[in-house]
Amino acid sequence: MSPFALRSLELAVLVSLCLTIGIIVFAAPAGAAPSQEPTGRLVVLDWEQPDFGVLEPVHKEIDLLAHNRDLALLRMPLDLTLSAEFARRVVPLEGLPAGGELFLWQISAPRLATFEPPARVLFRHGRSVLVWSPDGPARLTAESRARLDGLVQPMRVTRDAKPWPAAAAFGAEGARARTDFHPLVDQIVSEIDLTEYVDVWQALDDFETRYTYTAQNEASADWMISVFESYGLQADYHYFNLDGQRKNVVATIPGMVDPDRVVYMTGHFDSISEDPYNSAPGADDNASGTAAFLEAARVLSQYPFHHTIKLVGFSGEEQGLYGSLAYVADIAAQGEDVIACFNLDMIAYAGNDPYPPDLIIYTNTQSLDVAHLLEDAVLEYVPQYVEPVVISDPIGASDHAAFWQYGYKAILGIEEEAWGSDFCPWYHTTQDRIEQYP
Repeated sequence: MSPFALRSLELAVLVSLCLTIGIIVFAAPAGAAPSQEPTGRLVVLDWEQPDFGVLEPVHKEIDLLAHNRDLALLRMPLDLTLSAEFARRVVPLEGLPAGGELFLWQISAPRLATFEPPARVLFRHGRSVLVWSPDGPARLTAESRARLDGLVQPMRVTRDAKPWPAAAAFGAEGARARTDFHPLVDQIVSEIDLTEYVDVWQALDDFETRYTYTAQNEASADWMISVFESYGLQADYHYFNLDGQRKNVVATIPGMVDPDRVVYMTGHFDSISEDPYNSAPGADDNASGTAAFLEAARVLSQYPFHHTIKLVGFSGEEQGLYGSLAYVADIAAQGEDVIACFNLDMIAYAGNDPYPPDLIIYTNTQSLDVAHLLEDAVLEYVPQYVEPVVISDPIGASDHAAFWQYGYKAILGIEEEAWGSDFCPWYHTTQDRIEQYP
């Protein structure tokens, strides 16, 4: 196939893969490497939805450390004078001890969340809790875990300054063009094999636990490397620190024409439960998403593409996105040109909705075009299997948020709204087994 043919087919070929598997290529700016600004006072800005317009007069003097739909964590110069309007929305984090780590938790009922000492709650707003821990991940108390329903997810907040989202990205979506049907994409979709998917999914479940701190987590990473290599792909470890050395797994399909631009498909392979060292099979959370990108790798490895595709399994997600934050910080520092990331986390539970089941596509406003490309792909090629629902909500509840932190476009594909009434009943339990999901 000629480079010119590859170029004309690139969007269509990557818009593919049934059962929530999607990889799409389009034009987008690369993420910026983070700047360093270690001094200043930390403050929280509360809001109901990100409104960067309010920050426009002062954002060049303020570092953005993290944000979601509820709040933004900012670092301000000590001598910065704020307007009265802006000052009313800012809450200083007074008496914060030096050092330690910060975590932004997404929780359905923050008032019910208590943490094991010496972790301290700094701020609660909406469905978010900002927590300080002196050394390592903050942990919910057992009593608190038992009382909380729906999604419970921490995100570690690194102290480096993050790129500010462009103000123009926040506003009306405007008109957009639908993705066109292409027979080659249809061919790729037809090669997705449910038996192949379930075999890989079952193998992940069979590790019994993939908790970050266990030997089984290490073994599952090694096994994933062997699976990628069996498809003829180069696969490598990416190492990071979390109470010792841990590892992500990265497989690469090199681009044939413009390999310096990269599309990501990701998911976390670590798991957690009420007894994580012994039993945390994590069939839905998140062997389901891991099996998806492994099956994607099997099919896509047979085709040439214009841009590079990287398929990444992250670890340390359940402790605060440690693996993905470390990985994205590294590629941002290297100036990698990331087109987009498609992150899948919990896609096994069909729930009680009328058939076909939903695929919730969470996006921030900068990534709406990515979300709509995936939505279009589902509607064009596999509408009989899944119903896409795009939700513009910068929820920091999985590894896509690490890409957002460094200015890259990304989406989260998940089976149900994070705090919906039909959330997986076996989430974060020893009962999250493949047998639960017919």
